[in-house]
Amino acid sequence: MVRIGALNKLVTIEACTFTDDGSGGVDETWSSIGNIWANIKTNARLIDALEQGKGVLKSGYTITVRYPEYNPQVKTRVVYEGIIYNIVGFTELFISDKSRYWTIQAVKTIES
Repeated sequence: MVRIGALNKLVTIEACTFTDDGSGGVDETWSSIGNIWANIKTNARLIDALEQGKGVLKSGYTITVRYPEYNPQVKTRVVYEGIIYNIVGFTELFISDKSRYWTIQAVKTIES
């Protein structure tokens, strides 16, 4: 059970759109699709499961949110206090008549 007080961080959900750049490539544009209260916790198992690239540090997180009107998708991300968490997966935590939640698996990547 998720206590509503545990959702103590107001995050922004952003979606990516792709446009032709006119030179045969594609430009990525991120735009906000909504704000939602969340709980953000580190996820050591996710960190261990990720491939570690040279010069890149990846940190795994589990983000719990009340079921939003939009579904988190892989090309969606969570932003909190300027930090970007790229979504790599999500599942329904549980469903009842009054409470529906998503657990989002996300990665914060820091280029060194």
